[in-house]
Amino acid sequence: MKVDERDRNNVSKWMPTWRYHNTSHVGPPGHTAKCIIDPKKALIMNVHYVDKFFKDYWMYKMKPSEGVVRHYRDVNSGKWGQIWLKGVEKMGNFSMTNYPEKWIDRLRSNVQRRVHYVYGSQH
Repeated sequence: MKVDERDRNNVSKWMPTWRYHNTSHVGPPGHTAKCIIDPKKALIMNVHYVDKFFKDYWMYKMKPSEGVVRHYRDVNSGKWGQIWLKGVEKMGNFSMTNYPEKWIDRLRSNVQRRVHYVYGSQH
């Protein structure tokens, strides 16, 4: 599937992994929980946890050393920053991080193809 140049440039420009780098410290287990799921195994997904798995599947709690979920948030949007930011700051220092260079081109290409597949040339 051919992705047009304008789509490719827009994805590159707006992709969160290229734009945001200020990373909070990893919180304690269960704090600001996010999930990595296989949709073939999770029947009902809530905001932070799977509510119901298909038979013979269950939750596995990853250790921070096994993987990290990057969750992008505009702390100036709404009142999130006023309500939650101080608590996140208490977990530890923020650091500037980049998506691993060895995977960024593949990620960008996959996102470009998916955006093109979903939206075609709708602009």
